[in-house]
Amino acid sequence: MPDVAFCFFNDWQVVPKYAWTGQLADCSDIVNDLKPRYNEKMLAVAHVLNGKTKKRACYGVPIEAQTMHIHLLARHAARGGDGRRARQDSDEVGRVLGLLEEGSG
Repeated sequence: MPDVAFCFFNDWQVVPKYAWTGQLADCSDIVNDLKPRYNEKMLAVAHVLNGKTKKRACYGVPIEAQTMHIHLLARHAARGGDGRRARQDSDEVGRVLGLLEEGSG
């Protein structure tokens, strides 16, 4: 196993698996130093259980976050004719994104 690894799937595949088997180092001290830079709700992803020590800790250092994309189909965007409906749809998407952002902060 390499000393350092990067993968977009570490959060839900690699870190839990290898932390459980005791193959990852506890990185809690690094994460704690960087804690003011993280969104607290997203930080929990790296906080997993080591099956050998039965200790829950940060066995990975989060360096990126992902979101699911929201797609607006062209047929729905264009259905307003004069663009009024498309603007309303766009305003609604913006409102929903604002609510999601408020919930994660």
